[in-house]
Amino acid sequence: MWRRGNALAGLMWCLAATVGAPRAAAQEAPRADWTDGLRAYAVVRGWLDAGGVDAAEVPPPAMPVTGLFGVRVTLRMNGKTVGSGEAYREQVEAVMAPDGGPATDLTGLLREATAAAIDQVRQALGEAAFKSVLEGRLDPDAGPPTLTDVAHQLRVGVQLGYGLEPVRLRRDAPPGAVLGMFAPGYHGLRAPAADRSRLGGVVWPATALAGNVPPSSQVSAALAGAGHGPEAFNHAGRPGGVALQRFQVFHVVRSTSLEPPRRLIRGNVLLPPHGADDADVRTTADRLAAHLRGRFVGDGAVRGTFLPSPNRYAPMIAPPEQAALACYAMARHARIEMLTARAEVGVGVPGTLARSTALALADAQPEGGLSAAAGALILLTLVDAPQEAEGGRVAGVRAALTRRLLALRQADGAYRRDESPDAPAANLTTHALIAAALASAYELERDPAVGAAALALLDRVWSATARRPNIGSLYWQALAHSRVVGWMAGTMDEPTMRRVVEREAGMAAIADRLLEQQVVERPAFGPDDVLGGYVLQAGEPGAAPNPDWRTASVLAFIAVAVRDSGIARDRQPFGWLLSCSLAARFVSQLMMTPPSCYYVRSLDEALDGVRLALFDNALSVSAASMALLALVELQESTLRLNEAEAPPAPAPPDPAAPEATPADVPADGG
Repeated sequence: MWRRGNALAGLMWCLAATVGAPRAAAQEAPRADWTDGLRAYAVVRGWLDAGGVDAAEVPPPAMPVTGLFGVRVTLRMNGKTVGSGEAYREQVEAVMAPDGGPATDLTGLLREATAAAIDQVRQALGEAAFKSVLEGRLDPDAGPPTLTDVAHQLRVGVQLGYGLEPVRLRRDAPPGAVLGMFAPGYHGLRAPAADRSRLGGVVWPATALAGNVPPSSQVSAALAGAGHGPEAFNHAGRPGGVALQRFQVFHVVRSTSLEPPRRLIRGNVLLPPHGADDADVRTTADRLAAHLRGRFVGDGAVRGTFLPSPNRYAPMIAPPEQAALACYAMARHARIEMLTARAEVGVGVPGTLARSTALALADAQPEGGLSAAAGALILLTLVDAPQEAEGGRVAGVRAALTRRLLALRQADGAYRRDESPDAPAANLTTHALIAAALASAYELERDPAVGAAALALLDRVWSATARRPNIGSLYWQALAHSRVVGWMAGTMDEPTMRRVVEREAGMAAIADRLLEQQVVERPAFGPDDVLGGYVLQAGEPGAAPNPDWRTASVLAFIAVAVRDSGIARDRQPFGWLLSCSLAARFVSQLMMTPPSCYYVRSLDEALDGVRLALFDNALSVSAASMALLALVELQESTLRLNEAEAPPAPAPPDPAAPEATPADVPADGG
């Protein structure tokens, strides 16, 4: 076994010496690049397989490079960190010179960092063995396992720090502006020690991602490492204030036994910098539906937000509103599968699951205790879920939910948050949800009273939205509008029609403004993973764009608007569809894929979940559900627009017409 390990180590040293060799031949100490990350990975992996940094028969060669100021080596087992180490060159600031400063030996830095990480692994093995002896699970004479015993289970992560540069803010920048001066998870942070005799505080980006450390806490940790107190936060990076630097890393890791070592950008593999095509959208939607399906645990229960870093759910069971939103997303996915000729899949899995869970949720809402948001989403699900057979129970529950929602209406036209007599008015998003549910019920049943209630509520919601757009409500408003206006057009009086036209124009204007807030080109600094996201909160000039999961809500809104003839009036659909396809790319970038699970202990729980942000790995039911709804709405709009542009099918032959004779056929055969 020992000889096999050393033979493998020799192969790894060969790889370390040859990766990037053509570049190195032209320059004695080249500037570091990402291939050095691969070389570094090979060196560390070789040491592990050999049994330690001094156990190899063939030592790795020196690797002189410029521009690197430090390295971090992390060893994980089943996603959990069991050892880590860092090493830094002398005179760290020297790398800020235009030429990258004097050369440093990467192998030497790796040796120091890996030795520290291995020491922690050995300590952890000893502590685990001691605990096992105390618990009677291990023979005291057996001794703890060695590094060689567990080396094959260890996953290596290497970060090489480069690109160190100062963070600079205006003296009069608002509080918290420093958070826009780095891209969390892509940039690491360093706060130099005041006396410059010590390293200061360093936060490594891939480590912060794995721990799901908020950006503000990253700044605070770097400052604290340099000896600064909490008051330094709002002085960091300002003229005369506390010095703060940002840097980038070459991050190479092997996430799972099935994945090769690869370079990650902000913990992910970057998707191509263009919009998702129809096949991409369909595949991504299927992945999302499969992830959501795993959250359903029966009897109306859906698991809550999964936190990969601590490996737990919080809460364990999602609130009824989130569970109902997941039901609706699954129902819509089932519906689009039927429209795209995959009906047997749609009815058999997501449709049935959505319907049965929605019915169980409805049963769990006692008389007098209905949440308006949950009731609206359950009603939407029971309208949209494909029906294997129109049973009386589904129709009865739909009718009951419609009555209970209408009963929430107060004298001033607002709806209560729930059925409690003294409940406050619902928020704007819940009002929009109720409007969408009533409009959908009207589209199915054509009850004029329900349709009129939906229109009146739409007017109320829009009057608030026109003053100050609310992202969370826009999709539900567009959905309600598209489902009720067309069917009721012949029954509207002139004032109502005028309000409808004004609302359509207003929604179109909001869609146009949102397109202007989309990231469509590489940002001034930071990675391309933000392409396609909508920046909904403007930062300081020059700040890194920070789109998040709410891009899915915007995508869902525009996807519905583009197929509504009233909202999209006088506009070419191409621009809106292009924006939608790019937004779908960003939604997919937010999803957890195998390479981004390098720190995840429960892969089945995390895979294909949607993170709240590119640096926030919390996987909520709401984010995944809205992402699925957005992609489904985009599929439906593309399908409808393609059908509208298709030439009409030829009329079927008239069986009473005489058959054509040769004389009836044009001479040219046309």
